[in-house]
Parts: sequence; structure tokens; C-alpha cells
Amino acid sequence: MSSLSPIWKPWRHYKRPCVILRPETEWKEIVDCGAALLADADPDRIIDACQKLWSVQPTPPTAFGDGHAAEHIIVSIISH
Repeated sequence: MSSLSPIWKPWRHYKRPCVILRPETEWKEIVDCGAALLADADPDRIIDACQKLWSVQPTPPTAFGDGHAAEHIIVSIISH
């Protein structure tokens, strides 16, 4: 669970789905791919979101790259 604005950071690091304790997020890609659910501060929504995400292994959103940007840049520079 997180109320962090940059929710993609914990997702990227831990590779685990997340319940967002906010009514909305600017990182909609995380929600769209199923890696997170919005629950706000509503206890029932938090419990429901946790139950839904408990056994989910979502695919990481590609909007944030693959974590190897520097390598891709170097390969591109060297090949040109």
C-alpha cells in the first residue's frame, strides 16, 4: 500500500502490485495495466483491493521503459 505520488518507484523496485491510498493518481499507466488499484482511504475498498491483488502478477507497464535506458543509449551511440 502506498500514498506516494510517484507510485511507479515502489512498483519498479519491488515488482509487486500496489493499493494506492489516494482517490486518484497521475500514474494511470500503473492502474491501467493492473499493477495497482485505487482505494482512497475507504477501509472496504482497501480490503477489496488487497484481496484482488493478492495473487496477481501484473505485467509491468512499458511506459516507464525496461530499466536499461543507459545501455540502450550507449548501443545507439556506438552503432551510429
